[in-house]
Amino acid sequence: MTLAKTIAEYQSEGRSPEILFWVGCAGSFDTRAQRITRTLCEILNHAGVEFAILGSEERCTGDPARRAPAAIARDIVRGYYTEAEAHEKFGRARAAE
Repeated sequence: MTLAKTIAEYQSEGRSPEILFWVGCAGSFDTRAQRITRTLCEILNHAGVEFAILGSEERCTGDPARRAPAAIARDIVRGYYTEAEAHEKFGRARAAE
């Protein structure tokens, strides 16, 4: 069972989800955060919320760079999406902290 459709899948169907869920680095790579991400997807599915993830189009939000020393952070941040870029490309984005 697929927990979440990608935005590309919705767009190929000519549809737009209610929510675009930005998984982020932790939700993608950290074991504990992956469980949280899966559980959130299960909750959204159970509630009948139409949502999508970026999938392979998602880039890091820059949080690892925020936690790193400044010199390293400048190198890490290059190429990351800003919230404004995501909004422009995908129609809307909601940041959650």
